[in-house]
Amino acid sequence: MFLCPSTQCESGAVFALIPRGVHMRPISSTALALAGALLHGAALAAQPLQVTTTADEFDGICDSHCSLRDAIEQANVTPGLTHIRLPAGDYRISRPSPFGAYGLATEEDQNQTDDYDIRGEMIIQGAGSESTRIIGFQFDDLPSFATTADLVGQPLARLFEVHPDAHLGLVDLQLMDGFSLLEGGALANHGETLLKNVDIYRNRVRTPEPLGSQTGKPLWGVGGGVVNYGSLKAYNTRFVSNSVEVQGLSRLSGSALFNYGELVLRDALFYSNASPLEIWKDVGGPVLENHGSADIARMRMARNSLGVDGNIALRNHGILKLSNSEFAALQGLQNGSPEDHDAEANLIHVTLYAGVRNDAGMEVRNSVFSQGCGNGAQARFTASGLLAPAGSECPGDVFPIQARSTDAGKVAPAAPSISVAPAQRTIQIELASLLPPGYPNAAAIDAAVGDCSEHDMTGAFRPQDGNGDGVALCDLGAMEKPSP
Repeated sequence: MFLCPSTQCESGAVFALIPRGVHMRPISSTALALAGALLHGAALAAQPLQVTTTADEFDGICDSHCSLRDAIEQANVTPGLTHIRLPAGDYRISRPSPFGAYGLATEEDQNQTDDYDIRGEMIIQGAGSESTRIIGFQFDDLPSFATTADLVGQPLARLFEVHPDAHLGLVDLQLMDGFSLLEGGALANHGETLLKNVDIYRNRVRTPEPLGSQTGKPLWGVGGGVVNYGSLKAYNTRFVSNSVEVQGLSRLSGSALFNYGELVLRDALFYSNASPLEIWKDVGGPVLENHGSADIARMRMARNSLGVDGNIALRNHGILKLSNSEFAALQGLQNGSPEDHDAEANLIHVTLYAGVRNDAGMEVRNSVFSQGCGNGAQARFTASGLLAPAGSECPGDVFPIQARSTDAGKVAPAAPSISVAPAQRTIQIELASLLPPGYPNAAAIDAAVGDCSEHDMTGAFRPQDGNGDGVALCDLGAMEKPSP
């Protein structure tokens, strides 16, 4: 198990935790091959390994009887990039590690028990995110706010750990019900990982008091879905119903994703992820927290529960580029903090139906802040083409609008009514109440200033003549209204 303290990572880690972004490593030949295979359908030279059983068995050999653990181990010891084919089915982890201090689950790093340990170079390809599911241990009776006593003797495990210098591609599958006591319920990445068409669903981090209080120093329960220390690129990925909870002196953040390294997101949905509201915490946490470098485009934030931090869905303490993205009601953005004035955020075609708090450096272009913006005393803020309420603290091209864009249909929705028992829910049921994205307030249509993006959050081309005046100009915000 790898744990990164709040000041720096252990020596030998892929990245040291640097307050302002990360050292950008050269792209390896393996990473290029991985990207080509995942994103562009490039052929792999070797014959793929075929998984033949859903059972979590292990002898380290992938032959006519081959489990996912066997295939991963063979790929770990085979030079070059290995392609693993995973047919439709539920692949549930069932090999626990021995229990350690306090009677809590431990982790081993040899791929024989608990999570799948990636030390080699491989692509694992499923048959679709709705039909190929990699699932953690069964713990349906575990309460939502689990105490230390609840966790004692529970065979818990995250799903994947990618070790330093390893390379993993996951495509067309779902990561479900992973569980970690510290970080990364589904995935802890210290190497290079690419995701394509992957659902990250109902994974959890629970940091009990003995771990939260050890040595008297706060730890972080982070990354209910994913924690990234290395290089993570994700395309068409849905983070749904992941969560973090802590006890004792622990702090928490990133109910879906916590980034210490290099992050690229394209076409991402963050929905119904949760931090605790009032129990066992110093600070509630956002859905996504960045302490490294993050390049994010075409992202939606909706109906996430954000704890006592209020309405902060994304918190940036590193370098953030965000474009063509929408934050629904009660899903705000924070850049820096009263103690951190060095973060940098660049927002292009972003729609926020919640507030923005900036205590560091922020540059905004062609965006909509429906609930306004607050700047700290040492903040640096510039804007060109910003639609915001009258009285906003953010200077720039500010237009007087009402506090909320009611004609875009983005009032805070009621909580979804789901009659299916939690243990029987699927990601399709969870997403049934997701509202479609809305078009901009009338004042945002054909109002862009200067250059604009070539497409909107859905991939529709910009510019279009949304107001029907015969001149096609880009809209402000994440969505481009089509010509009437």
